[in-house]
Amino acid sequence: RDFLPATEPMDVAVAARLNAKLRLFQGPRHKLDYAALIAEDGSMDEARPLPSPEQDAALVPIIKLDLKRQVLVCTAKSCAANGSEAVLEAFRGQLTAEQLLFFKGNTSGEIHCSHCGSVGFCAIGPAVMVYPDGIWYAHVTVADVPEIIESHLKGGKPVERLVRKRLG
Repeated sequence: RDFLPATEPMDVAVAARLNAKLRLFQGPRHKLDYAALIAEDGSMDEARPLPSPEQDAALVPIIKLDLKRQVLVCTAKSCAANGSEAVLEAFRGQLTAEQLLFFKGNTSGEIHCSHCGSVGFCAIGPAVMVYPDGIWYAHVTVADVPEIIESHLKGGKPVERLVRKRLG
């Protein structure tokens, strides 16, 4: 069943992708009807009550896990032009090899690694942010990834030559 109607040619492709994603939320594993969140006009139904933290945790196991750090690699236009996709894959590859990366196949991993959009470091990317430490790195290359993992992610000491911003 389609949840979102499509009226214009471009809307057909967008609606098809959204409908496919919404279908993933159906089935015995999911207790909430996410399709009910979508109003007839395609907007979110704000009259519906917000799910409880317990309901969300039942759907999203990462909520319950004891993650130590989150690594965000900017893959927006400027950072991507400077190799950020390769930097992201280098983080994921080494963290996976060391069984530190959290993902569906390794829910005991301590580090979540994901891409993100622009953070305003466009002229000095690739940018990498590490939380909860609030460390923002710039000019990160694939060759820098093992040092960041060993020194910062495992050892707690940021790689100072690449740090450009500290939050908090």
